[in-house]
Amino acid sequence: MPSSNRPLRLLLLAVLALVLAALLWVLFGALHSAVALWRALRDLPSWAQTAALILIAALVLGFVFVAWRVLRPRRRKPVVVEAPKRSEVDARVDALAQQRVDTSALQTELAELAHPFYNQFARGGEGHLEVAKNVYYTTNHLCHMVLALKPFGCMPSSQSDGVQSGVANHFKEMIFLPIETSGEGEINAHSRVQMALGEAKVKARMEFDQVLQSTGKRLDDIKGYVAEHPELRSVFYPVPHRHGTAGVASNFVLHVNDLMNGKKKLARVPVPAPRKLEAAPAFGD
Repeated sequence: MPSSNRPLRLLLLAVLALVLAALLWVLFGALHSAVALWRALRDLPSWAQTAALILIAALVLGFVFVAWRVLRPRRRKPVVVEAPKRSEVDARVDALAQQRVDTSALQTELAELAHPFYNQFARGGEGHLEVAKNVYYTTNHLCHMVLALKPFGCMPSSQSDGVQSGVANHFKEMIFLPIETSGEGEINAHSRVQMALGEAKVKARMEFDQVLQSTGKRLDDIKGYVAEHPELRSVFYPVPHRHGTAGVASNFVLHVNDLMNGKKKLARVPVPAPRKLEAAPAFGD
């Protein structure tokens, strides 16, 4: 009994035969054109032959380059969410507080900041906020090291710790250290913190040296100016934070440099309100 799809196979075979014939026709035509071109070039002077060959080679290379640019797989650029600036977040918090509005919108922004690394819909806690804060502090240069102190067995925080390794690989300047209160011994936790603090100190020192070099002044010049202005030695002196600089000492050098150059004026030192010391009641009163 003949197969029911035999006519379809015959039709497909005929189409393939026509395609093969068309390819052979194009190939023979190309060979004929190439032979005719070669004969025409052979009759030309040597300088014309060289110019024609260079032109043909340039056209072929140009076609190959265009085909490579069109057909090559394009690399996908990693999607990195730009962290909001500290001033923007503070302004939004103040505005929302004055309007007595719930500040849950800021948590939504932090969730969007952590979403490339930690899916906010992974239920079970707010581990994504820990990732978002780490990215926020690092990208805004608010600190040299982030230490996450957590109770033993906190599952959301443990999940975020697994993500933090990938975050730290993405942000090479990040120093992140998770510590569990009762999950590890005191000596082990103390040594880990000391190692991380050592890295943070090196990072802070490098930042300080770069900032001091950028001012063009010596450290003795900064110390001399501070010695002449006792307000700067007050623990209550408000040192402004410069975006992109994390260390307090580095921000202090930049501020003193602006004061020495006449770009800034000395800030007003807030005077703390005196506290009244009440006499302790006598024993038995």
